Amino acid sequence: MIHIESTESLKTVRSNLRGSIGFVPTMGALHDGHLSLIQTSLSMCDTTWVSIFVNPTQFSPNEDFDNYPRHIDEDLELCKAAGVDAVFCPTEGDIYPNGDTTPRYTPPTWISQSLCGKTRPHFFNGVCNVVERLFSLVHPTHAFFGNKDLQQRVIIEQMVASLNLEIDIVGCPIIRDKEGLALSSRNLYLDGEGLKKAGHISKALNDASIHVKQQGWSTHQVRQFIAAALEGRGLKGDYVEVFRPRTGEVVIGDIAPGDHCCLAFICDEVRLIDNIALK
Repeated sequence: MIHIESTESLKTVRSNLRGSIGFVPTMGALHDGHLSLIQTSLSMCDTTWVSIFVNPTQFSPNEDFDNYPRHIDEDLELCKAAGVDAVFCPTEGDIYPNGDTTPRYTPPTWISQSLCGKTRPHFFNGVCNVVERLFSLVHPTHAFFGNKDLQQRVIIEQMVASLNLEIDIVGCPIIRDKEGLALSSRNLYLDGEGLKKAGHISKALNDASIHVKQQGWSTHQVRQFIAAALEGRGLKGDYVEVFRPRTGEVVIGDIAPGDHCCLAFICDEVRLIDNIALK
């Protein structure tokens, strides 16, 4: 495995590659969810690259940028053991030369300001900013994103289409722990009781999905049910919505095949997101 620490080294290594290149962009603190993306890339592509970069432009001043978990040595060992071909660990100067963070693409507000964007209005601008820059450096043929961040995946797909980038965006299934909690680097912030409490998120989503399939629940019923179920367990709601990935719209009323319930809840000061297909 090649450990790349500068854009110049990256260009040299990349210029010698042929065939399909799978790319998994991460912020490190790797877990089994990331490894599932890597395994999918390894199964589909001739070469698999991972990037590790905690991107400052997707954090607001009151968020956890400084405290975000950074385990670079462990991450490199995991990548090596998984069979990754190259890991790119850029500095802020590599991604934002001379401190210039001016975005080259800005997602439309009708999708970037909904769901997670309501309380994190800066977030998807920052995500697109860094992912577009990473794409322009790595030039992958395929890029792999977890469906836990469903809105993010849809926004990246829209960016790739808008910029006419020849990259296949591959969405990969959510990986969960034995209690059903969607894996996330931020789960490291939770203690045993917090993890147990957070496990109710997936149960509420599963129950709502059953009600939709068996009783034809509307979006209003789904939202009311999940909010009551989780707030009754001591979690604080950020949002619960029904999202249509095909169009990127928040749905009100009848639920159609392919619609997902997407949510964000605060558990012991840790913001967690999750989603489930309802039909």
